[in-house]
Amino acid sequence: MSAAPAQQYDINRLSARQKAELAAVLAEKENRLAQRLFHEIYPDTDTIWTGPSIMDGLVAHGQTLYARHKYPKHMEWLAAGAEYRERCAMMANRCITPWTYLETPDGAALSAEVWTKANAPVISRAGEFLCVAQAHGGYLKGIEQAFRVVLDSGQFFDCSRKHRVLTHAGWLSLDQLVSRASGLRCWHRREDYQASCDVGGYLGGPPLHQVGGIDLAPSRRPGDARTRAPLLFAPTDEVARTLRHIHACPGSDRLASQDDLRRFAGLFGLLSGPATAQSSLRIDASNQAVAQLALELTPHLRAAAGQPLGLCAGDVPQAHAPMPSPGVSCMRTMQRARRLSGAQWCDAHIPGQSVEQWLRDAAHMPIFYPSDHPQLKGGDTIQAIVPLGLQPIIDAHVPVTNNYVAGGVTHHNSGKTFGLGGYEVACHLTGLYPHWWEGRRFEQPVSAWAAGDTYETTRDIIQLTLLGEIAYSGGGRKKMDGRGIVPGYLLGTPTWRSGVANLVDTIPVQHASGGTSHLALKSYDQGRKAFQGTGKHVIWLDEEPPLDVYNECLIRTATLNGITMLTFTPLSGLSEVVMSFMPANQRPDLAA
Repeated sequence: MSAAPAQQYDINRLSARQKAELAAVLAEKENRLAQRLFHEIYPDTDTIWTGPSIMDGLVAHGQTLYARHKYPKHMEWLAAGAEYRERCAMMANRCITPWTYLETPDGAALSAEVWTKANAPVISRAGEFLCVAQAHGGYLKGIEQAFRVVLDSGQFFDCSRKHRVLTHAGWLSLDQLVSRASGLRCWHRREDYQASCDVGGYLGGPPLHQVGGIDLAPSRRPGDARTRAPLLFAPTDEVARTLRHIHACPGSDRLASQDDLRRFAGLFGLLSGPATAQSSLRIDASNQAVAQLALELTPHLRAAAGQPLGLCAGDVPQAHAPMPSPGVSCMRTMQRARRLSGAQWCDAHIPGQSVEQWLRDAAHMPIFYPSDHPQLKGGDTIQAIVPLGLQPIIDAHVPVTNNYVAGGVTHHNSGKTFGLGGYEVACHLTGLYPHWWEGRRFEQPVSAWAAGDTYETTRDIIQLTLLGEIAYSGGGRKKMDGRGIVPGYLLGTPTWRSGVANLVDTIPVQHASGGTSHLALKSYDQGRKAFQGTGKHVIWLDEEPPLDVYNECLIRTATLNGITMLTFTPLSGLSEVVMSFMPANQRPDLAA
C-alpha cells in the first residue's frame, strides 16, 4: 500500500484564518528549532546549523559551528573555572594596520577611516553568507611587527603575526598559517628592497597622503621610497616601544572619532611607508614569475616535509649555512628566483617554520612566496607575504558576528561574549553541562549577575546573547523569545527595569536540579553602590569594569565561593584591572 501524497497548499487560496494558523505553526516550529542552539555549541566535529536566523545574524542558516578542538584557548579558559574564582579573557585580536582596506557596503575603505566612525557598516560573514554588521569602538593597540599578505587578485591586508583569518581548517593566526605552508623565501637587503618599492614591489602603488582628510606627512616627497618610510625597517625593541607608547597615553588609545584620528596623525605619518592610495596592488612581471617558480618547488618541499632543510643559493651569511639539497632541479629553480627577484639569496620554507623566525636577521628581509598553504575561506590564494617592520596596529569591535571582511578574506574579531561568557553563564543558570565540560559545576540553582558598561550595551549585547529578542504573548505582555543561548523553554516571566526601554531587570531560569536560578542584568554606570547586596554564585562582567565595581563583585562572590568572570577588549590600555591579572614581574612602571 503506497503512502498518501503530502498535502499541498496554495498560499494564495487560503483564507485569512488559515494563513494565520499556518503562520503560527511555522513560527512555533522555527522557535523550537532556534532553542536547540545551546545544545549545538562546540560540537565534537564541525557541523552545519540548519536552524533559523538567531540574534540577527549571530547564527544563521548554513552557519558552520566549529568543533571545540579548533578553540583550544576557549576550552582552556572554560576548564580553568574549576580551579580559579577569578578569570579574565582579554580577547583583543592582534589586528590590522591603518593601511588595510576593509570591505564596506560603499566599497573598500581604509580601516583607520572606518573605525573612527560611529557604528560604521562593514561587510561581515554569518555562516556561509555575507551580511552587513556594525563596527564601533576602534582603538590603537600599539606598535608591532606587521606583514603584508598579498593575494592573487592583487588585494592585500596588513596584519600582525597573531592576527587570525578564517580558513577551511578554522581560524588560524598568520603565524599558524605560515607554519603550515611551504614555499620559497627570497632574502633582500632591507635598504635595497625599500628603495625599489615604488618600482613594482609589494609596497608599490601611489602613496597615501591623507587619512580621513588629515595630512599624514606634508613634507614627504612621494617619489622617494626612502623618504616615504624612513623608519619602515629600522631595527628596534618592539616590546619596549609598544609599552612606552601605552605609558604615554594610558586610557587614551581610543580611535573612535575624527579628533582621535587627528591626535594619532603624527604617529601614523611617521610609519606610513606601506600606505597606498589603492586597495589592489599592480605586481610587476618579475614578482609574478618568482611566485610561479615557487609552485615548481612544491613536489620537492612535500618530499622534504618534516626534515630540517634549508635550500640556499649564492653567497649566504654564516647564520644561514646551506643544508643538504634535495636535488639539482630544485637548486636551479631557486637560482632563477634569485636572479628574477634581485634577492641576495633564496631558501625554502617548509611546514613548521614560523613568521617569528624571519625577524631574527636585522639586515635582511624575506619575501615569502607560498607554494601551498591552508585554503582561505572566501578568499584567493596567497601570492606573497612581506614584512613591513614596525607599524601601528588598530582594532575595533564588531558585535554579534565578531568578524569583518578585508581583501575578500574573513578576519577574526574576538567572540568572547558568545563563546565564553555567555555560554558559561547559560551552563550555570540551567545546570545543563555538556559531556566534555571540565570547568566549575553548580549542582543547585544559582543567583547570577551579568553586567555591561551601559544599560544600552547590556540590553543590546548581553541580554540579546543570553535571552534573545523581545516577544509578546497573546495578551500583549512582553517576554523574551528564548532565541539566545539559554533555551527559551527554561525561561520564566521577566521583570523589567524602569526608565530603560525593553531592558530585563531579573528573570528566573529553570535549573536541571528542579529548582530555579535567577539572573539580574546590571550596568557599570549605576556606580559601585548598585553592586552591593547579597552574595552571588556567578558574576559575568562583559567589557572592562571600573576597579571599584570589580572589587565590589569580588566581595559578592566571596561569601558563596562563587566565580567572577571578565570578558573584554582592553580598550583602556594598561589599566589597574588589566594589570591585576598580569604577573608582578611583567607589570610596567607607569611612573617611568
